[in-house]
Amino acid sequence: MCLAVSRVEALLTAPLGKKGLGTAYRLTNRYLLPGETFCRAQVAENAWMRVQTFEPYWGPVMIGQRPYEPEIRHVIEFAASLMNGREWAFLDCGANFGYWSAIVSSSEIGCPRVAAVEANPSTFHKLLETVELNQYRFRALHFAISDTCGERVFIQDFGPKAHAMARATTEPVGVPVVTVSLDGLIDQLRWKDAGALVIKLDVEGHEAKALSGARRLRDSIREHLFIYEDHGSDAACENTAAFLAEGYAVFHVNAFGECEAVMDLDTVRKTKRNPVHGYNFVAVMPDSEFHRALGEVPVRN
Repeated sequence: MCLAVSRVEALLTAPLGKKGLGTAYRLTNRYLLPGETFCRAQVAENAWMRVQTFEPYWGPVMIGQRPYEPEIRHVIEFAASLMNGREWAFLDCGANFGYWSAIVSSSEIGCPRVAAVEANPSTFHKLLETVELNQYRFRALHFAISDTCGERVFIQDFGPKAHAMARATTEPVGVPVVTVSLDGLIDQLRWKDAGALVIKLDVEGHEAKALSGARRLRDSIREHLFIYEDHGSDAACENTAAFLAEGYAVFHVNAFGECEAVMDLDTVRKTKRNPVHGYNFVAVMPDSEFHRALGEVPVRN
């Protein structure tokens, strides 16, 4: 019955682009059908996740089939097509419940090497469920991404339960987790021989620090591509500023797969029209194969 109700609510909100579906799910769970009911949802060909039926964040995506960050899907498909059967890898930093790792490791994308990194202990437990549901096609690693390896930080849960957000702090409050750098992760995974690497970097404001821990990456795997978020509330555009300062070429890819080169932070500010929305960007090494191919993607008008 819960699934039937959730699907009806998805149909009713379809004319509005399924806006408000999360609110409808939350109210239904609170007043009409209370309790935590779970279901297994298919997110791609032979890719699955377990989700609470009326969870307001993931429920609309997995049950209501509301589009979720289509620009990331475009970038991943772009990278997979560019590889054209060559060996490549996907590193999901700040993986949450493992949505993208499940999709990228599926037969739909077919990436042979996938690893998901999550610092929040409660979220990591959900990530392990996703790994099991997907026949252990990808690895789950419990670390906090930083610029160094082996330091102890503390993870504090905050924000809405559905999004399972957290922040890392050196203050002894919360659950202790060990840090790892991107260079350290690649060493641990033994991925130096990967022909190309796609890194989704979503580490709750620690992106610049994480980038500082990827100095050797430029020499070991020159063909690498970062997908990162620059939030609309950040007028300083700190994440993009960090990538530009390190000499990366940056692009904005929209929901239609159209691409725009970012020459300076003013370009980013013009793109970020909504202060409560997160905007996804791509960073690549100049004169790399990724860079040349992105330059051929149709430019947004």
